[in-house]
Amino acid sequence: MLAGLVVFVMGQGWLEGRADPPAGVDLKTPVFMGLNREWLVYGSGLLFVIVSFGLLQIAGIMSLAMHGVFAIVTTGIVFYMLTRLEPDARDKMIGLMILIVSSVLFWALFDQGPSSLNLFAASHVTNEIGGWEFPAPVLQSANPLFIIIFAPIVAALWTALGKRGKEPNAFIKFGLAMIQIGAGFYVLNIGIAGASEGVDGTIKISVIFIILMYLLHTTGEVFLSPVGLSAVTKLSVKSIVGFMMGFWFLASSYANVIAAQVARATQVPEGAPAQESMDAYSAVYAQLGTAAVALGVVLLVASPWLRKLTHGSDGSGVKERRAEVDAAGATMDRSTT
Repeated sequence: MLAGLVVFVMGQGWLEGRADPPAGVDLKTPVFMGLNREWLVYGSGLLFVIVSFGLLQIAGIMSLAMHGVFAIVTTGIVFYMLTRLEPDARDKMIGLMILIVSSVLFWALFDQGPSSLNLFAASHVTNEIGGWEFPAPVLQSANPLFIIIFAPIVAALWTALGKRGKEPNAFIKFGLAMIQIGAGFYVLNIGIAGASEGVDGTIKISVIFIILMYLLHTTGEVFLSPVGLSAVTKLSVKSIVGFMMGFWFLASSYANVIAAQVARATQVPEGAPAQESMDAYSAVYAQLGTAAVALGVVLLVASPWLRKLTHGSDGSGVKERRAEVDAAGATMDRSTT
């Protein structure tokens, strides 16, 4: 990150002024306790790091608090939309809110990867490829690997379709992403349905099923994450676009809280029969898959109306491709973390 900052500072000349402060903003005149706006920004950033570190020490309390935080922020945005915005701007914000709130379900399911799916792989997957056995956490590398492979392919696909005027809008992409992540859980359940108990009492499925699931989850992420980031910049009111970008990541954080609750639902008491454990995973994953596919279908069906509601400003098209490709970098960063 430090190297990235150095490159950014040294390369500002190539950005044609886009990295400069807005015209008319005075960063040098002292405004508070002898500090100017620039140093207040630096100090605020440092304070935020310290506060965040403290909050991480009480993660359990913060997880509970996230329900209230997300509800309050969402309510505040809706109130702002209804009382302060003109109809056209409000319509675009409604479309954006639908995308962001929908993303909560996506990330809650996607983030089963390092939690319940990791435990499932350790207990119920034959982690072996071509005679090479590996520990279950190695499967976590499938997602970033698939992103590196498929992010450029999907970006090229959208560009090619955009040039032909056939690129799907953001709501269709979100719907397809939901269907893909739901289909991933269906694939896993197909493997579970065909599993049989071994002589040692364990019940395991082939590693191919969980790899195919991660493939579908990753392509769904590539469909949704960069598109969502681009849509925030296109649909949000410009005066609060930074705040709405924060709300996008708040939704992702809130999804982690829900993901933890979902993961707990898959667990059975220690020492329980393997079949009971498999049944718990199968039931929860079937419900997750169905919920995701159902929401995906709703978004697909409603996409013409949502596209019209946002006046065609959902972030799709050749002009927005650069923003989407740049946002794909954020997708890779998120997956790495």
